[in-house]
Amino acid sequence: MATDTQNIEPPLVKTKIIATVGPACSERSALRDLVLAGVDVFRLNFAHGTHEWLDGVLASIREIEEELQRPIGVLGDLAGPKIRLGEIPGGQLLCQEGATVVFVRGEIADASRS
Repeated sequence: MATDTQNIEPPLVKTKIIATVGPACSERSALRDLVLAGVDVFRLNFAHGTHEWLDGVLASIREIEEELQRPIGVLGDLAGPKIRLGEIPGGQLLCQEGATVVFVRGEIADASRS
């Protein structure tokens, strides 16, 4: 006996392939080849590399995503519980429950906004 579910297309593939981007595969052509080979998500290790390098890799990933018309995820690895923030005025930042914390790049935090 046929059911309505038998006429539905095959289920979406739920398995995702994650590839860590490093010096050996950070060029646009290598990233594109990885996507064509099945990579769904690129892992960027924010504890290594410069901001410029990471910006370049991310820009390449977004260009490839647009070119191939398929979503490509980016996973940012923040090196465990550490987030490298630079200098914090007063050496610490006390957060209240429910408070909003805004992370900015390239600016010095304004202690008067705490």
